[in-house]
Amino acid sequence: MDRFDLLYVDWDATIAKFFASVEDVLDANYERLARKTKKTVDFYDRAHEFHRSFDKLRKIAENPRKYADYATRVKEDMLIAPSVFIPYGTQDNTMYLEYTYMLRALENFYRNEKFDFEQRNLLTAIKKWNYVVSKNKFKDLYFGFLPLKYFAAKKQFQK
Repeated sequence: MDRFDLLYVDWDATIAKFFASVEDVLDANYERLARKTKKTVDFYDRAHEFHRSFDKLRKIAENPRKYADYATRVKEDMLIAPSVFIPYGTQDNTMYLEYTYMLRALENFYRNEKFDFEQRNLLTAIKKWNYVVSKNKFKDLYFGFLPLKYFAAKKQFQK
């Protein structure tokens, strides 16, 4: 992706698309939890944690510029529990790790928005998130060939 392409990226739409993807992942993990467990006290505690996480995620998505900062998320109790990113019955925490990596990249992006380096880092983090979330069996093969601009939303110009 050359510099010219980065000028036409709609960063707000790209970030909103990422948060929609995170919500889809949490929703899928919640559905898996509901299908695989018996309705015990443990289930209701976990379900409550999911609902709190959905609320926090929506607040972060509404104002990503404010909540990209880790200190602000800690101060306002907006940290999402790692357990909601782990599919029930597994020990795979890669989704949580990529989510935190993405938020770190988002924090750096908002601090230095105009730098080409930070823009590329943000798109790389989104690409890694999409790789981890993908259920495609051939993702190892084709994700290497996808350019960063594939994960960016294009600006819409009025005519």
